[in-house]
Amino acid sequence: MGKQEWYRTITPTTKPTVVIIYGGWHVPESHEKLITALQKAGCETRPPTADLYNTSDLIRSYISSLMRAGRTVVAIMHYGGQVRSNSLVGLCLGTRASQGLRGGVSHLIYMAAFAVPEGTAMMGKVKEFGHMNLVPLARSTTAACREIPVAYIRCTADMTVPLDYQNSFTFDLATGHCPNLTAVDGVVDALNKIVGTK
Repeated sequence: MGKQEWYRTITPTTKPTVVIIYGGWHVPESHEKLITALQKAGCETRPPTADLYNTSDLIRSYISSLMRAGRTVVAIMHYGGQVRSNSLVGLCLGTRASQGLRGGVSHLIYMAAFAVPEGTAMMGKVKEFGHMNLVPLARSTTAACREIPVAYIRCTADMTVPLDYQNSFTFDLATGHCPNLTAVDGVVDALNKIVGTK
């Protein structure tokens, strides 16, 4: 598959920094509409690269550098539910503030992504919903959703992450699996509501 850009960072000037992890079969251009919409809201983008396990380490390192600069981070995940959960434990904004530290992750937003608890693999969740013949991925070792507030943007026509699974987290968009292409304004609106900027 080669080297891919797995996530982009949106850095608003007055809003929290938004870090996006997108799908393994997507290319950076898959999120251009969303990025453009966020840029219109005063955001800038920068794309790091890596693979699954390295991505967890890279994401943690990258977000830690944003926190050291005092930034509040909102994590929005498409492919990256498992990767993000592995990488953000201990980075909760509230926990860090109680320790006198600046910066931290204020919200986890799952956008048609798997929210995978520790000890399970993403494909284990797929199996529960009848998609059995897929190759398993590594098990999640940690889950940041235990300490950081979580929201979920549902994609009601998604055939990849079944709606029954998405129903436990609710922000509805009447779109397929790629709202970054088909419902950009809805994603931006949901993000603003989740982080309290609208």
